[in-house]
Amino acid sequence: MAEPVATPIRLWAGHNLAVSLLLRGRHAEAEGLLREAMAETGGADRFGFQLSLHLSRALLGQGEPAAAQQVVETVESIGIEMSALTEQDLSALGLPAANVLLALEQPAEAEQQAREALTRCADAASHRVLELRTVLGIAKLRQGRGDSTLAGTVADWRAHFGEEHHGAVAAREVLAG
Repeated sequence: MAEPVATPIRLWAGHNLAVSLLLRGRHAEAEGLLREAMAETGGADRFGFQLSLHLSRALLGQGEPAAAQQVVETVESIGIEMSALTEQDLSALGLPAANVLLALEQPAEAEQQAREALTRCADAASHRVLELRTVLGIAKLRQGRGDSTLAGTVADWRAHFGEEHHGAVAAREVLAG
């Protein structure tokens, strides 16, 4: 018989491995782990919320924006009903939603989504804030509105997380064009 703590620990370890795979561009492997965990947990709690957000990222990484959008829409409907979600949780939902809109070539809508999510963030130098500012900068750049937001975000990535952090590298690559 399995110990009662073993399943949550295994699921959390699988989630962390999936995030690591996402950061290394191994989206299909991450998707498999995330779907396994979601099937086991049912997905209607805070952990399932996080798994779904990462699933949308895995799908985007595989060039499937329509599937990622469907996941985001499902998570939005579940999130509205979950009273345990914080403003930070809700800001987390804004990130994949904005990324989906960018992938669907809707930069004005992506900009709006990123701006709304940023209003929910408490820590101005958090990882999520910088990710949202990166999306915001890309959206503005795609609308022909300059690169100052993205350039400032690159500087902040460097200052808070280092030159070689994946966020700094990704934002710098977009700026380089």
